[in-house]
Parts: sequence; C-alpha cells; structure tokens
Amino acid sequence: MNKTLVNRVKRGLSAMMLSAAAFWGATSADAQIVIDGHFADWDGINAATVDDAKDMADSSGDIRQIQAHVEGDNLHLSMTVDGIAAPSVDDTPEGMKNRYYYHWMLDTDNDTTTGLKNDVIEGNPTGLAKPLGADLVVQVGWR
Repeated sequence: MNKTLVNRVKRGLSAMMLSAAAFWGATSADAQIVIDGHFADWDGINAATVDDAKDMADSSGDIRQIQAHVEGDNLHLSMTVDGIAAPSVDDTPEGMKNRYYYHWMLDTDNDTTTGLKNDVIEGNPTGLAKPLGADLVVQVGWR
C-alpha cells in the first residue's frame, strides 16, 4: 500500500476506534460543550481520546489527537492536527498529493452488513481484519 493510502486507513481506524469508545462510556451529565469556537469547553470533559504520534512526511494534516464525547443526544467530535488541517494547494508541500480529508465512520447499528464498508478505500483494499459498515460518515477536508 502506498503511504497516502496507509495514512488514510490509519485515520479511519482511529476514528472508528474513537467513535466506538464514545458510544460506550465517554458521557458526562455535567458537561456542557458549546459550539462557539472556544475549545476550552473540552477542558475537564470525560471524552474518549486517542493520541497519535507524528508519522507523516507532510508538515500539515497529521492527526495529533481525536476526541469524542456524548452529551445527552449530542455527539461532539474534536480533532487536532499538526500544521494546517486542510492546507490550500499553494500550501501543500512539494511532491505531496493535493488532497486533505478525514473521515469519522460511525457504525450506529453495529451491523457490518449495512452501511459504507471500510475494507476498500478508493478501490484499494485496506487489509482490515474486522471492517465495519458505517451508517454515518462525517467527512472534513477537500480533494
């Protein structure tokens, strides 16, 4: 697999793991995340968190941390990356692909036979031993 595909698969795996953790235990009755651009709301929140080492050659877009938190009927997602999450074409390093996108794949019915499969991305097998069927997909970025 090429490095770009490996990194996209890694992002997908991290998102899947985090989304599962968020639905089973990362809740708090006292939490109050307000969608206002101020990220201090996450301070002290009992969120499912995945930290990731810097492992991409690109100076931007490498996932540093992802978090999820269930508050009542709301699922709050947070992602921190190195550099710029989705740099413009002009800001893309020489030799890198001009595309930046991230997927949060949520298998809400826990049924691998329904939804979008993650065993293949853009026609390339991911090699996942336990793929899922994502019923909801949140995609951020551009291609």
